[in-house]
Amino acid sequence: MKKFTLFAAFAALAVSAGAQETATPDVAGTVVEGQKAVYNLVVAADEVVTALEGAGQEVTDWRVNDETRFLYVWDNTFVGVNTGYPAVGYDGILVGEYEYPNLEVGTVGWSGAGWFISIDAKADASNWNENTRFHVATRTAGTAPTSLAFVIADGGNITGEGENGNTHDGSPAKVALGENFQDGNNVYPSVGPKVSDEWAGLDLSFAELKKFYPSFDWKNANPWEGNVVSVLGGGVQGQSFSIDNMFFYTPAEMEDNAVGKVADDAQFIVTRNTINVANGNGIALYDLSGRMIKSATGTVLGISELGNGIYVAKSGNSIVKIMK
Repeated sequence: MKKFTLFAAFAALAVSAGAQETATPDVAGTVVEGQKAVYNLVVAADEVVTALEGAGQEVTDWRVNDETRFLYVWDNTFVGVNTGYPAVGYDGILVGEYEYPNLEVGTVGWSGAGWFISIDAKADASNWNENTRFHVATRTAGTAPTSLAFVIADGGNITGEGENGNTHDGSPAKVALGENFQDGNNVYPSVGPKVSDEWAGLDLSFAELKKFYPSFDWKNANPWEGNVVSVLGGGVQGQSFSIDNMFFYTPAEMEDNAVGKVADDAQFIVTRNTINVANGNGIALYDLSGRMIKSATGTVLGISELGNGIYVAKSGNSIVKIMK
């Protein structure tokens, strides 16, 4: 991806800004072309799929289809809620134009849900390696769980018949946002701040996840079977959270580097609610005069409150013009 200084980027945009000021694009998701990657999408709007494919990225759709890929919620532990955002919740309620799950802790003193992929889906995770990254955007419109836990890659290669059916030889990563998550005698370490009313999230490589949770042993399964991601929200009834843009992505290796160095160009995935950075960290958003509008230290920046217009997003040395 060609890199510009921030000043040069503003200068280049200023030339064409007048012709585009009133544009109201129909497509919400955009990416900047850079190093190619394989994306395994678990929660994402159709516009994100279209944008990634349009940018030449390899996309595999692991989103819920109610045939071979499901969002399972343990009885009464979560309910789907209307938090004021278009969403799809438990049992398909609250389906909106831009869909993402809103879940509220239920009545039984604990909570759990999982994005399950059956063996019939023929999901291929054979591309996963230590550079594969897990990305998710989170927020709350009410009271967030003190600790929101993620169980990542809970499945893999089938090894035989266990007490409850097929068993697997993988061992998932278990991490949390907020306080460390206590699950019996098992502690999920915190890898980021508590969910808040501002879109944020996490983006960690499998190698980084293993440092936080040393027993993590992902499996390059083909086909995959099991919960590709599970969430645990604790046991306090009424606490709630939203999840969007949840996916795995595996950056392609540099063709001219035998040791497989990964390119440092960030890729921006922009929706009506968030800017998500893949292969980058820290986001700053500017208007066309060069004034910083807002910033985030992580890999997700909320933009739902901003008016329509043209902005410039920067992460590291990567810069992209976005239209909202």
